[in-house]
Amino acid sequence: GGFTYVNRLSLVTLQATGMGFFGLYGSVAALATTLTLAAVINCIGIGFQRGTHASWQIVHNDGTGAPTLIDLGAGFPVASTTSVLTLYIAAAPNGSGIGLRVVEEVSGAAAEFTITTDMPAATQLLSPRNYLNNGTTAAAVAYDCSGVYVETDY
Repeated sequence: GGFTYVNRLSLVTLQATGMGFFGLYGSVAALATTLTLAAVINCIGIGFQRGTHASWQIVHNDGTGAPTLIDLGAGFPVASTTSVLTLYIAAAPNGSGIGLRVVEEVSGAAAEFTITTDMPAATQLLSPRNYLNNGTTAAAVAYDCSGVYVETDY
């Protein structure tokens, strides 16, 4: 089948060593509180690793190795708690690629990509994930989610 996934989010409280991932992830198990962006597998979405990335990254990975990251650039700053991001991910039934679109709703910045490599297998169950951690900083982190929409082409 194919799918459409839409997620609108904003960051509220970040820590200097934390990370975030928002998108589709190939596991329904709890993610480790010490998870780093370099360790995410079977996923497609957006994310960042504080102290490494100044802007949001497209994140995509199959079942092994480090994820492929695509920097979204200065129009998508991680440190901004006034940004509102909308992530669109779509895959056609039996297609060979996955389309992504990210819009920063306040500034209007937009980026679009089609991923054809280093992506989850067509048979991999993907579940929606909104994940933020504080890394090695013992302090709170928070995000707001204005909505998640998932549709399959059945």
